Amino acid sequence: MIRKKWLIATLISYLFPFVTTSTAQVAVMSNADISMAGMGLGLLAALGVMALAVWMLYHCACRRYGTKYLTFLLVAGPLLILIFAGVALTNKSPQIAGVAATSLTSSLFVFITSLISIGIYVWWYIQSWKLLKLNKRVRREVYSALEASSLPREHLNAFAP
Repeated sequence: MIRKKWLIATLISYLFPFVTTSTAQVAVMSNADISMAGMGLGLLAALGVMALAVWMLYHCACRRYGTKYLTFLLVAGPLLILIFAGVALTNKSPQIAGVAATSLTSSLFVFITSLISIGIYVWWYIQSWKLLKLNKRVRREVYSALEASSLPREHLNAFAP
């Protein structure tokens, strides 16, 4: 059940910012002299990179019971949020897709999506922490079982805690 909740939280935490940013970019760029085909190609490329990142995270954390990549994300994530928050606070006006938001509606959009993104990230962080603890326990149990068996020592290295 922990893995299922973690996967749902991961998908939502990657998709929500993508959807809100894409929506804002389409709204802002529709007034610019950028072709919709070029913008669509850029969004498709971003979606591909995002899908690769989610697959890599899923493969390392769920399929291989990994702990290193997940631990890295749990440490780096809050640091990146602090950096982005610091950059956002130094701007005089909120940003939507790299373009300054000047109207009250735009500022409200940025504020609400930021609050929702923070809530989603906290939920993902909690689910990731639970998955990390589960993966460590599974790896310890497998390592203990392999250590007690008569298998050669090289099999133990793959599951060392």
